[in-house]
Amino acid sequence: MSRSGLGRRLAALGLWAPAMLLAPVVVVSQDRLVGLESELLYTASCGFVPLLVLGVVTSVVVPLASVRLVSVVLSGLATLTLLSQVAQSPTRTRSPAAGPNLVLITLDTFRADHLARLGGAAPTPNLDKLCADGALFTQALSPFPLTAPAHATLLTGTVRHSLRANGGHLSEPTVVPALAEAGYRTGAFVSAPVLDRYTGLHRGFLHYDDRFGTRARFEWLLGPGPVSPRAGDETVSRALEWLREESDPAFLWIHLYDPHSPYLPPRGWLPDKAARDAAKEADRQSRRDLDKRSFTHTLEAGFVASQKLMYRAEITWTDHLVGVITAALPPETVLVVVGDHGESLDEHQYAFNHGRNLFDPSLHVPLILRWPGKVAAGIEERRLVGLTTVAPTLRLAAGLEPEGETLLDRLDPAAPTSQIEAFTPGMEAHRAASGGEAGPVAALRGEGFKLVVERDGESWYDLVVDPGEMLPQPVPSAQQHLVAPLRARVDEPLPKTAPERLLSLGYVE
Repeated sequence: MSRSGLGRRLAALGLWAPAMLLAPVVVVSQDRLVGLESELLYTASCGFVPLLVLGVVTSVVVPLASVRLVSVVLSGLATLTLLSQVAQSPTRTRSPAAGPNLVLITLDTFRADHLARLGGAAPTPNLDKLCADGALFTQALSPFPLTAPAHATLLTGTVRHSLRANGGHLSEPTVVPALAEAGYRTGAFVSAPVLDRYTGLHRGFLHYDDRFGTRARFEWLLGPGPVSPRAGDETVSRALEWLREESDPAFLWIHLYDPHSPYLPPRGWLPDKAARDAAKEADRQSRRDLDKRSFTHTLEAGFVASQKLMYRAEITWTDHLVGVITAALPPETVLVVVGDHGESLDEHQYAFNHGRNLFDPSLHVPLILRWPGKVAAGIEERRLVGLTTVAPTLRLAAGLEPEGETLLDRLDPAAPTSQIEAFTPGMEAHRAASGGEAGPVAALRGEGFKLVVERDGESWYDLVVDPGEMLPQPVPSAQQHLVAPLRARVDEPLPKTAPERLLSLGYVE
């Protein structure tokens, strides 16, 4: 190539300069919600390097006029994207809050009966210590046995919201913008893509850490794609790094996904070999009685003892992560630890899953409140409580009007008894299906009873004589008035969940 030709090529490459300079700014702007300060250079390179490579290739193989046109278009798009991101990005406009740090830890797929304090077989010393330091609500129930809808309830304080299935989008406001307006530095660290920003749960957070790995940094170029869940120790490490960046009061949400299937605790937290061998032998013995006509049933039911053992190991690992978090928090921190839903461990012919089931193993979750100086140590509240109380409690701790019943209200001996609604996220599919096995679509849980509404009928469980929910009965005539309102809730139109969004999440529920 002649000198003049090389000069023209270099000049062509120079035309890319505006786009290449703007790209890192755009990516950093888009990444404000997820990038820690220590990752600034890496984040910027995710915008600069692809355009540099593209510019070099284009300047060699494309005529100069085309390069000029492409450069102008790219620069214009980058400018518009930057302006759009600046307009949409949350900023701190208030002076720092005067209240204490607020921390919400959500434990995905964590059954309440696996707390050692409530009789669980696995050790949970850190969660038990939190119970001893604050209040344990022994009968906390989730309204949705699925991650995204349950978290929407936790952050909005209502079950009447639009995020009714994984892959959906929340239209209603959460508690987070109000906390940010009150001066709190707001940060969230989630461990599963099912809670990414496309749910709408990110609104109000100055920092929303929902991107795992290098590919996610290129979403601006490639679009959203499948992402694997993140191990809890990485989530915790990043969350605590963010918390240490500034001393202003913060609202921090940490989501730990580890107890979710597949149950794969870190190597150092695996059960010992003797326990694993005993579980394998128990599974071998039980397989002799399985129905070989059903491969799926055989596959699930053939490993019950081993799966339960690994689930308990995940519970202990998650308890360790909670201990790491609590050890790093200032002593005056107001802390809420809560499960989003439970898990069926071969109960009710539903092995190692949740989402299509409204029995208590899928709904009963741990709920702990530690509020130094406000909540006495060692309280056990045995009445029903719903996840709708969490958002009002956070508002109250921040010095705002609660806008709903709080956990402190539930600790009042004079508080009325609760009745908690629960829904399967797939109710539309159940209603639309023709034939096949009817499934539960809604439930009403009260003190000592549960009413379950199915597609073509209702069932009643007397939990006093039947705590395992094994004996469905007709609805008593004195309780028939509860059926119509619950069925009306089932018949409310629900927002559609985009199938492509579910596929991109890699989450089939």
